[in-house]
Amino acid sequence: MCDVVTASRLDGAFVFVAFDDAGETSLLKAVAGRKVSRWAGRVDAGLSQVTDWLFRADNARNSNEMEREFGNRPVRPVRLVVAGRRSEVSNYDYIRLNWRSENTVIGGSKIAIMTYDDLLDWFDGRLWLLQRLGDAVEARTNETPRI
Repeated sequence: MCDVVTASRLDGAFVFVAFDDAGETSLLKAVAGRKVSRWAGRVDAGLSQVTDWLFRADNARNSNEMEREFGNRPVRPVRLVVAGRRSEVSNYDYIRLNWRSENTVIGGSKIAIMTYDDLLDWFDGRLWLLQRLGDAVEARTNETPRI
């Protein structure tokens, strides 16, 4: 059904990820005679794959299939397409990528599109937050009780 799925069965939140390649033309391709690059077929294929997941999830929304497959009903999906590298994209095309990611909604679900570098940065940011939270909890635990 998808490349990767991770979930929290407690609240029904699921992340479905379509991984495409990280090649030089995975996101956008320069076209002779055009000032603006054209979206690569890999991105469109990833979006089509995600659209199929949305279709299947929507059709099964009120059935026992969602609970059987995911342990929860209803499922609150997050969709993600990962392709290409940031270094392979011009500044202008990176702005276009971010705009498309912010504005791609199918069936009421937002579909984020990002590079592998963006995904790593996102994970680094979450890890940093978790480390700060751990530090704060540890400091609070080690405080002398006030009487």
